[in-house]
Amino acid sequence: EGEAAATEADTDAALEAAQQKLYRLRQFTALLKKDIEGSAHTWEQLRTKLQMNADRCADRSAWGQLLGRSGQGDEVWTIAVTLLLGLLYPDALAKVTSEKGGNQNQVLEIANNTINPQNRNAFDAFVKKMRTLENEITEGRAQIDVSSLQSLSEQLAVRHESHRFDAGGSMPNYLCNWLCDTMKYYGMAAQTEQKKAQYKEMGVELEVAKRVVAEAEAA
Repeated sequence: EGEAAATEADTDAALEAAQQKLYRLRQFTALLKKDIEGSAHTWEQLRTKLQMNADRCADRSAWGQLLGRSGQGDEVWTIAVTLLLGLLYPDALAKVTSEKGGNQNQVLEIANNTINPQNRNAFDAFVKKMRTLENEITEGRAQIDVSSLQSLSEQLAVRHESHRFDAGGSMPNYLCNWLCDTMKYYGMAAQTEQKKAQYKEMGVELEVAKRVVAEAEAA
């Protein structure tokens, strides 16, 4: 009789443990789902902003000024252009030497040759590249070297809003917003993918926990 009571106690304890695990899994899965849904709203807002600012950067005249003499000596503009090259033309950015003297003007010269605002077809191709990056990130096709570009993005975020650009009207500000938001969007995309994968794993674990509870209740 004592052995039967002990067995029953063990069964009850096992059932309680299984039920607690199921309860915790349900809570965590619900929270994770809510987090993913909340991120989706922020994600969509940022995506709309990216598309809008990319369109606002299609000012060939402004680019011609800022990649020429008007942009020389402007450290904030150089940071923006360096980040732009890193996002869209990493091979072109690799040409910028780390030697003293291979500095701001070299960045602008390489950007001018790459973007080529003097040539409408070349410039249109650049604008298209800007517009499609967001879609590449959304679909998980973009490869961005965050480790080398993050510090540029952080510097730009801190400095550009209070900075006055000598030319280009509002275009350089739109570009800075686009650059910082693109880095943020890429980070959000990576986090969202991780959370979705985790949610999928939790779903499998939840089904297993349900079966364990059902079997324990039936015992």
